[in-house]
This record gives sequence, C-alpha cells and structure tokens, in this order.
Amino acid sequence: MENHPRHEVRGCKLDPELKIYNQEINKRRIGIEHVFGRLKTFKILASLFSVHSVPVKSC
Repeated sequence: MENHPRHEVRGCKLDPELKIYNQEINKRRIGIEHVFGRLKTFKILASLFSVHSVPVKSC
C-alpha cells in the first residue's frame, strides 16, 4: 500500500480495514509533526537567546 491516507468516495463509506490503515499512518505522522514543531521552537529560542547576543562582563 501507499504511504498516504485513503479517502472516502462520495456516497460510500471507507472499509474498516482502510480506516485502521489511515489511523496507523496518522499516529506516525503526528509524532513527526510534533518533532518538527519542537525543532522550530528550539530554532526560534536559540536565535533569541544566542550566546553571541549576551554581553560578557570582563573583570
């Protein structure tokens, strides 16, 4: 099978087997989407609080 969710045809319900297949794909996809979100957040925070942007006091 392909690696993307299957859609209902107008007027016809999706087979239970295909519905389970879609759920399995979506479980994996949401995990990947969460990782992308965390990476974006880290990138934004890293640019805001960069080591180079903090002034260093000398003795």
